[in-house]
Amino acid sequence: MKYSGLIPGKEYTVKGVLMDKATGKPLMVNDKEITAKAAFRASKAEGTIDIPFTFNASALAGKTVVVFETLYRDKLEVYTHADIEDKDQTVTFSEKPEIKTTATVNGEKKAEPKGEITITDTVSYTGLTPGKTYKLSGILMDKSTGGKLLVDGKEVTTEKEFTPESASGTEEIKFTLVASALAGKSVVVFESLSYESKEVAAHADINDEGQTVGFEKPEEPQIKTTATVNGEKKAEPAGEVTIKDTVSYTGLTPGKTYKLSGILMDKSSGAALLVDGQKVTAEKEFTPENASGSVQIDFTFDASALAGK
Repeated sequence: MKYSGLIPGKEYTVKGVLMDKATGKPLMVNDKEITAKAAFRASKAEGTIDIPFTFNASALAGKTVVVFETLYRDKLEVYTHADIEDKDQTVTFSEKPEIKTTATVNGEKKAEPKGEITITDTVSYTGLTPGKTYKLSGILMDKSTGGKLLVDGKEVTTEKEFTPESASGTEEIKFTLVASALAGKSVVVFESLSYESKEVAAHADINDEGQTVGFEKPEEPQIKTTATVNGEKKAEPAGEVTIKDTVSYTGLTPGKTYKLSGILMDKSSGAALLVDGQKVTAEKEFTPENASGSVQIDFTFDASALAGK
């Protein structure tokens, strides 16, 4: 506080109170006014004196506070400075930082549980102080359990420091993981924003769709077959023939190796067909490039004794 016109050598007391500019009334913190006072001896007619106001500002985000002060000598009021519009007496508290997030894989809310993938979480923030360095810390959660997602027994986390140029904006944070075991799971991103190692905002809602990425549950593997001899459904019972069975499949995992095992059955008996006392079987291994497709398996045998079968 600056003063002038005081009598050198005299004792003075200055008392102050914080005012809420929005209401024009004293600021209340925990139902109490915030006041301060200081006693001093004026060495000169003009000078300055500091009057500290100490209080918990946690609930003052976005508020504007004005200092009103009164000067006393011998308990008599000498001067009052109480201008709610005085900018020099005013302090504005920044908005409380807030964050919201949107998680995607390649811009989509659904992903295939295949190989290594990257979840990109776009964090929207408000109420930050430009020029200060903040840290985003993220962790992936398993929606079905409400607990931390574990991949190969480990949590999936990431961190990123950034310095905003304005109070509001967006920042991307990425999680890279192997998704092979996540079929049918929904993964939720929890984010925490900290400044100087203290958390200032968090977004941790297990039911928030914006924070969620779902991993598709593959179809159950199914097969259907079409058997022919030289492309026909009937064949001559003469000598060696080859039945070509085209197997159509769905729900397989691309890149994995499967084995088809086939056996010929005698429709009239419902039992395995026997040729020279032996079952007729065939096997074939294959590695699909896609979840759906077809593969051919051949049964070659002597059909001489199969007339009418």
